[in-house]
Amino acid sequence: MISVHDYGQIEQIRNLWQELMKSNIRTSVYFAEYFRTFQFETRREFLEQKIREGAAVRIFTLNDDWHDGFCLISYHTIRSSADIEMIFVREELRGQGHGTALMNAAMDTLRQNGIRTIAVNVTHGNDGAIRFYEKYGFKPFSLEMLCLT
Repeated sequence: MISVHDYGQIEQIRNLWQELMKSNIRTSVYFAEYFRTFQFETRREFLEQKIREGAAVRIFTLNDDWHDGFCLISYHTIRSSADIEMIFVREELRGQGHGTALMNAAMDTLRQNGIRTIAVNVTHGNDGAIRFYEKYGFKPFSLEMLCLT
């Protein structure tokens, strides 16, 4: 069973978010150091800016448990657009359908809110995540390249 939470409970995903950053460090071809120094507070501020701009933010968890995995989305019903901000399932629980359950719940919520365009960013080198998103119809749209100075 998937539980849905609002942004007010964002702090509950801090530990899993830190595990997600460790995973990004392992899979990132070029930006491991960036993920090593990226702070939860920075991500939280980014989401709060989206909320100020009219976005809704939802957090999906497995069985009301904040320790096994989550999916976080933001969406604008007026713009009919959304972002899969992040999805993470603890490594030892992968391959059991948990990511699929989280993603299905997120996609259902977006459809129910009339969202027509959904975006997701994947760390370059995270081929497993790319294959996962392709199952939902995501396709490459553009290539964003970064230069950190």
